[in-house]
Amino acid sequence: MNFRNVSDMPSKRYENNIILWKSNVQVTKDGRENTANGDFASELYKKRKRLFHITQEKRDIESGFRAIGAGVAITGVIGPGIGIGYVFGTYCSAVARNPSLAGQLFNAAIMGAAFCEALGLFAMMISFLAFLM
Repeated sequence: MNFRNVSDMPSKRYENNIILWKSNVQVTKDGRENTANGDFASELYKKRKRLFHITQEKRDIESGFRAIGAGVAITGVIGPGIGIGYVFGTYCSAVARNPSLAGQLFNAAIMGAAFCEALGLFAMMISFLAFLM
C-alpha cells in the first residue's frame, strides 16, 4: 500500500481504496469527499450501531455461559485440595514415626503444598477471568 498526503494528490480518486482524512473532510473509498457532519458520517454511525447492537437476550446467554465456564474452571481446585491434604497427612504420619526429623520434613511438606497450591491458584484465576471478562 502506498500512503500519501491528501494535499499532494492532484485528483479525488485514490489508489488501493484507502480512506484518507484532511481536517474535517473525509475521502471515501470511491473518491467522494464528505464533511464529518455530512451524510457519510451518519451512514457509518448507523451501520456501526446496527452491527454492534447487543440485545438483552444475548447478554443473558453470554452471562450464563460465563458462569458455566467459571464453574468448570473452578473444578481445577479440587485436585490441589486433595494433594495438600495428602502432603500434610503423610507429614503427620512421618513425624509420628520419627519426631527428630520434624524440621526437615516440614520444609519438604511446605514445598509440596506450595506446588499444589500454585496449580489451584491458576485454576481459580482462570475461573475469575472467565466470569469477569
